Amino acid sequence: MMLNVCIYLLTQHMKIHVLSLGTTLAAVLVLLIQSVSGELSPYWLVTLAGIIIAGLLEHVYAVRVGLDVLLLKHLQQEGLDIDTVIADIDASLVALRLRRSARFDTGLAQRLPGCLGLLKIQAGLTFLQFVIMFAAVAFLASGN
Repeated sequence: MMLNVCIYLLTQHMKIHVLSLGTTLAAVLVLLIQSVSGELSPYWLVTLAGIIIAGLLEHVYAVRVGLDVLLLKHLQQEGLDIDTVIADIDASLVALRLRRSARFDTGLAQRLPGCLGLLKIQAGLTFLQFVIMFAAVAFLASGN
C-alpha cells in the first residue's frame, strides 16, 4: 500500500515541473527582451537569474523523480521481489563505480522517504521561483 501511495505522489511531479518550466521560460523571455532593449538593471538581472537557476535545479530534480517513478512502477508491475531487485541494482551501481559503498541494508521502506524527499525539494525550488517572481512584482508595483 505504501508503494502505491508513493508512486501516486511521485507521479504528481510533472504538474510541479510544468509550473516551474513555464516560470523559467517566462524569466528567460523577459531576460532576452530586457537585454535587447538595453534596459536590464542589476536588480532585474539578479532576480531573473535567480528564477532561471532555481528552474534549472528543479529540472534536474524532476528528471530524478521521473526516474524513480518509472523504476517503482516497473517493479510493481513485474511482481518482482523488490528488495532483491534493489540489492541487485546497488551491486551494479557499485560495480560501475556510480555508488561508493555497497550498503545493502536499505530496502524499499527506507528508500521511499528519500524518493518523497526529492519531490519535496523539487516543489521547494518551484515555490522559490514563485517567491522571487512575486517579490519582483511587488517591488515593481511599489514604484521602484
